[in-house]
Amino acid sequence: MAFGDDMIDGYPDGEEPLVFHHKNGEFRNLEVKQYRDLATGKNQPKTGLFRVLVSTKMNRMIFIAMAMCFGLVFVLNLLMNKPNEATVNGVYCNLSALSINDTLYVTTECRISSKSKAYRRNSKPREVSINAVAVDSQNNEFYIGDDLVVVDEPNTVIPSNIEYEKNDLESMEIESIRLTVESGGQSGDLTCKIDNKNKSKKIK
Repeated sequence: MAFGDDMIDGYPDGEEPLVFHHKNGEFRNLEVKQYRDLATGKNQPKTGLFRVLVSTKMNRMIFIAMAMCFGLVFVLNLLMNKPNEATVNGVYCNLSALSINDTLYVTTECRISSKSKAYRRNSKPREVSINAVAVDSQNNEFYIGDDLVVVDEPNTVIPSNIEYEKNDLESMEIESIRLTVESGGQSGDLTCKIDNKNKSKKIK
């Protein structure tokens, strides 16, 4: 369209310019829903570890499976006692054995928790009888000592230390230490491998 003297801003004299009116965002109604949601932020990616884990059905299934596995491992650790641990008459006992040069050291740590049901029922001192034997590869036992400890203070470790000169064990293929603990008519067995700190003179 050519511009002449009878035209103002490209419009013929006497005609008003066209004016377009629209509401902000009104054109979004004509868009495909997928693009409209993306433009308005409705489909923004979820942030945060937990939100990502439960964002889709597959993620939720994987998250539930992982939670069940971790829960199972935690419960098994609570229910299964280690071979070198036992609880008798409310007293928790932990066994360890150390071989240094010509001496075998067997240590048993005993303690009772002030929060345990056994202590709340009876807070009197407890005597713990300890009997230790060395065990060879044929499961033969050789007596190495005994001890008696009194656990009278809660949350306090009371150690029992049994030392044994290994001369009498040289002819045995000693593999572990087995302990029997007794207290209040209850008993428990503990076993542990010997931690040898002298590789050149280890128990045979």
